[in-house]
Amino acid sequence: MDKYRTVVIADHHKSVFVCRTVDTQTGETELRTLNATREELQALFTELPRPAVLFVEACRSWEWVSDLCEDQVMDMRLVDAAKMPEIWRSNKKTDRQDVEAMLERWLVTGQLPESFVVRPTLSASSGD
Repeated sequence: MDKYRTVVIADHHKSVFVCRTVDTQTGETELRTLNATREELQALFTELPRPAVLFVEACRSWEWVSDLCEDQVMDMRLVDAAKMPEIWRSNKKTDRQDVEAMLERWLVTGQLPESFVVRPTLSASSGD
């Protein structure tokens, strides 16, 4: 993770995007709650010092966030919360709590458990 200037750790749902940004050079962090819209995420991603990576808890609508990261030349990793007992065993089930648990794990270990990302592939037509 040394290659990233900015790390964003997020929990994303249909209408809300809760995240903590971390500047790896200064150690500064900021907690934000945004509307889960392309416009609000694009504004956030545009202002981040590069290179940057987004860790987002695996969810139903991650594809458009991934596309936005690609447009913004930003890496994205899906976090497998099922491999994080600090999330699935917790009695406190809030987006902020999940983000803080992921941040704590990342600060201690430098990594988060990732989900396998399946991307559709285009098959070549036979042209016959």
